Amino acid sequence: MTECTNCGSKLNSGQTRCPVCGAEVPSLHQQRICLNCGTPAAEDATICLMCGNPIDEIPASAGGIGASWWAVLLGLAIIGGLVYGFFRLQPLSSSVAVAPTAAPTHIFIPPTDTPTPTATATLPPTATLTPTPTPTPAPLYHKIRTGETLEFIAKKYGVTVDDLTTANDITPETILRVGQDLLIPNNFLASREPDATVREGPVVTYTVQSGDTLSGIAFNFDTSMSAIELANPELELDLLSVGQVLVIPLRPPTATPTPTITPTPTFTPQPPYLTPQLLLPADDALIEGENAAVLLSWTSGGLLDDNTFYVVYLTDEHGSLHTFFTHATSFRLPEALRPQTLTRFTWYVVVMEKIAIGDDGIFYGKALSNRSAERSFRWR
Repeated sequence: MTECTNCGSKLNSGQTRCPVCGAEVPSLHQQRICLNCGTPAAEDATICLMCGNPIDEIPASAGGIGASWWAVLLGLAIIGGLVYGFFRLQPLSSSVAVAPTAAPTHIFIPPTDTPTPTATATLPPTATLTPTPTPTPAPLYHKIRTGETLEFIAKKYGVTVDDLTTANDITPETILRVGQDLLIPNNFLASREPDATVREGPVVTYTVQSGDTLSGIAFNFDTSMSAIELANPELELDLLSVGQVLVIPLRPPTATPTPTITPTPTFTPQPPYLTPQLLLPADDALIEGENAAVLLSWTSGGLLDDNTFYVVYLTDEHGSLHTFFTHATSFRLPEALRPQTLTRFTWYVVVMEKIAIGDDGIFYGKALSNRSAERSFRWR
């Protein structure tokens, strides 16, 4: 390959005119080369553009080594330094790009993307909560004692007679046997706190007589068997003995009448007096006027002795309770009770043996009859 003698451009074989500058080129032209550094030079050039020495002369040096050799040594030193730096940087890069020049002066090292390991958090397995089973309460049985009825047992455990008959697959007419186990349904009111509060009120002592039963004593004193058991924790009350002394807790009566006892073939101690039947005033009667007085009357329950009375329990619509006792079958309310405004009163009567009169004027005694039905009247 030849070159243009005018501009130094490379010419293909057989070209006689330079395609760059347009100068004619002799067909036998040979490329000039600097004798000092070997760089191609133009035909009419005298000084090498690369090393600055005369193209056709090699100047002598003091040490006998030409300038071209110094240039060669310098080039080798540069190349050696580049090679050394390449191998030092080799761990940081897998490829090195060298600038395409006759005498490379720098190396381009592209940045290496070092993947950053991603920390994968391992979550502990989710704990499965096992529900705690709710313990099933053990069934409660009551052993029948002498004289006990379904009504008494239902009252003791806070359930209804229907609850007892359904739980035990019996009817209200079923004859109960002493020693029989009776299943108490799960909705019973097992807490004895209401009975425990009875002990804070008045108490009396009672000597067991021949034929007495715990249920009969509880009935006569208008209390519960569980209350008597709580008041006598040191005694075994399953079997009473004649002459045994019991502590009987009393509780003031409430205006709520006792439910009517359904007769059953089972033996039940009968109260010694008949239930009083209310006569006057008529139920929901209106009593008003300047001289209007209230006379309460009822039927006789039997012949009363000196310590036995008809006890009237009177409650107004505000919840105030009054008790009055008499041997007669009627009682006139005191004028002091007469209200200024129209007020509703409820009342009932029961035959009782006197035991005590509380500080609040409430009559405490032993019930000798069932309570009468309850009536109401309005008074002012």
